[in-house]
Amino acid sequence: MRSMITDWYQYRALFRLLTLTLLAILPIRYLHAATVDSTFTIANTANREFALDLAFDGTNFLVGLQGDAVANNSMVAQLVSPSGTLVGSLITTGHFGVVPSVGFDGTNYLMVWQDCGEPCNNDLFGMFVSPAGSNVGLPFNISGAIEEIGGLASDGSDYLIVYFKEVNPSTGDSKVYGRLVSTGGTVGAEITISAGFGDFGVNNVAFDGTNYLVVWVDDNNDTEVRGRFVSSTGTPGTEFSINSSSFHSDNLVTVVFDGTNYLVVWEDQVGGFPDGEWDLVAQRLDTSGNAVGGVIPVSTAVGSQHFPAVAFDGNSFLVTWTDMRNDLNGDFICDGDEGTCLDIRGQFLSQSGDLLGLEFAINEGPGNQFASPVSFGGSKYLIVWASGDTFDGAVGDVFGATISGSIFLDGFESGNTATWSSTVP
Repeated sequence: MRSMITDWYQYRALFRLLTLTLLAILPIRYLHAATVDSTFTIANTANREFALDLAFDGTNFLVGLQGDAVANNSMVAQLVSPSGTLVGSLITTGHFGVVPSVGFDGTNYLMVWQDCGEPCNNDLFGMFVSPAGSNVGLPFNISGAIEEIGGLASDGSDYLIVYFKEVNPSTGDSKVYGRLVSTGGTVGAEITISAGFGDFGVNNVAFDGTNYLVVWVDDNNDTEVRGRFVSSTGTPGTEFSINSSSFHSDNLVTVVFDGTNYLVVWEDQVGGFPDGEWDLVAQRLDTSGNAVGGVIPVSTAVGSQHFPAVAFDGNSFLVTWTDMRNDLNGDFICDGDEGTCLDIRGQFLSQSGDLLGLEFAINEGPGNQFASPVSFGGSKYLIVWASGDTFDGAVGDVFGATISGSIFLDGFESGNTATWSSTVP
């Protein structure tokens, strides 16, 4: 018996040594699995609701919303737990406007929006919200009339709020501006961020611990993605080019920081302007603005991919988007012969920029699913989207789903799981 046990241990040791040797010289093959949990309702009234941003406070998410039972353009918000449960009642501002952006500073949320009060003046307004869901002070004016919000990020003491303003009415060209707003509500002077024309950013600012990075699309030739660092005191650095391919890029660009590098994601119109399809591509940047690796093809599927959003979970990125492969004529309208029409899909990327497996469906329900802001917290991603006839202004409700990501060596998951294989050198 002792001899048999000794032999077994020797064989096991030899097998482990052989396995480690093979892993050292061969590519590692693994399964990367993402569980898409059940869809739940965030906002559903007889009016139209819409969402473009959310943030996490360490316990819950705050989803910024346009629309409630009162009006299509009420500025409101809803707390949501990482398990997909609504926390408390709808938070109201008493103001009306265009879809709000949301940030968290470590103590409170700041929700900002393009205001449409009486009269509708398009001023930029903001209001602080506590993690308990209560209003902290009254809504306050941040800037005069703007064209649209780009995004906001916080360094813990201040927020940098980025927005666009039209500066050439004859051509419609815009420039990128920003303001620092303290966590106490003090509004700083306006900062000119783009030297030339710039537009087309959503959640287009991130903070790396020292500086903010703002990204946008050049609004002159509409083909170049550009960026500029802004210090925590509001001083802009040198503007630089992120990507200057010949493809039209005049749609949304977004950015996230992973603790070491930035990931910038945008849309390129491949196949020629104006009829080419739109693909999603990305570029990693270091904290000096230098490219890290090459351009990453996030999604080049048939049909167009629009409105990218991105979040980081500490190990990998999740990019989400509005997918149009089932909108056969590309008109954003759900025609009778188009099946699921517009859908929400996603793709995981490693921190080094490799695609982790195949893209996957997040929601392919009937009708149009549109825009998919995403944030990570509480060990899960929360993805939010609007569902319904989102372009006619009449019908649209807001839904969400959570996603868990994990990596398994030599494993497999079944059930309600999107599972795929990838090979990493």
